[in-house]
Amino acid sequence: MTIEQSKAFLKSIQSTNQGGLYKAPTPKIEKAVEAYQKTREIKDTSMGKTRILLDMYKESEGKINANGDLSEEGRRKKISELKQELSGQFLKQARKDKKEVMAKHAEIHDLSRQILVQKPSKPDDTTLELHNQKLEKIKRDAKFSSAQAVIQRLKEFSRDITDPYLAQDALEQADAVVSSINLDPANRVEVGKIYHGLESISHTEDKQKAEELLQFIGSPGNNPRMYGSIEENALTQQFGHGLVAELNKPVSHEGDQ
Repeated sequence: MTIEQSKAFLKSIQSTNQGGLYKAPTPKIEKAVEAYQKTREIKDTSMGKTRILLDMYKESEGKINANGDLSEEGRRKKISELKQELSGQFLKQARKDKKEVMAKHAEIHDLSRQILVQKPSKPDDTTLELHNQKLEKIKRDAKFSSAQAVIQRLKEFSRDITDPYLAQDALEQADAVVSSINLDPANRVEVGKIYHGLESISHTEDKQKAEELLQFIGSPGNNPRMYGSIEENALTQQFGHGLVAELNKPVSHEGDQ
């Protein structure tokens, strides 16, 4: 995932509502999004530290090279020591930053999984009772109606559902209706469309965002990339491939490795 993709994703999960039907985000998804925001802040700060490191190195290298009291060998030795000191300090901080990101990824992973198994909020009793009455009528009519007529009633019924809880309930109860009628291949396609529509509504925006978060962070133990190619190339140019290789090595967010 590039930095641009990560920022675009953050913007998308911070946005709310589609069509005005979405209820306020729950504390869990807000906390998960905040944790993702924190990972972006840590990474942005870490990339800023590369520029500070490179500026410090350039300034100190210039002073060493300008020191007329040092021989050529002395300058090379001083510059080598400078690189070792600065890269060592930078690597220590970089590992700390990566551990913080991994800890946030673990938090996001746990919160997102909790959200995915969380049932939608139940509507008020009156709304639920009216919903159940409509479903019971469809079930009764299914005993005396053609498959096409039953499917048409299910279509009309599902078309009015906008609540995730009611959509999930309709999915579960629709099985009893569908199992009582004979379906030909064309009817099965129509029923499938009804099911897919209800599944889409039952899948709350919180769950959609949780799935997106899991997709972007991957497994909680994944080794996150902290720097872009521009930063890595600049570090390689001044400090060699070894530093970048160390920066990209996995670490444990629970302790040093």
